Amino acid sequence: MKGYYKLPTINYRIATHEGTASRRLASQANELLPMPIESVPDECKKDFTNLKRLIEETLNNLPRNSGLMVPVRLANIHNSTAVKYIKLLMEIEYKTTGN
Repeated sequence: MKGYYKLPTINYRIATHEGTASRRLASQANELLPMPIESVPDECKKDFTNLKRLIEETLNNLPRNSGLMVPVRLANIHNSTAVKYIKLLMEIEYKTTGN
């Protein structure tokens, strides 16, 4: 199965970005949103769909005139939940690229 070509770069940026897990995950929100669900293994689709929904909600709730293009953190996501989503992204990369 061919993986989403940007996922290794996204995971690298999440791993090296400063801040909490929630902030690191939010830093890549705009990169994760266009990732097609079809490229995600079946066992990960439900959780990945939830992550995309949270990203969409967060981006839709950004103040329009604030100049923010990337959220500081995802809405209603605590660090423990962000860590689970980060682990999910790494698992998707592993399963789709075989690395």
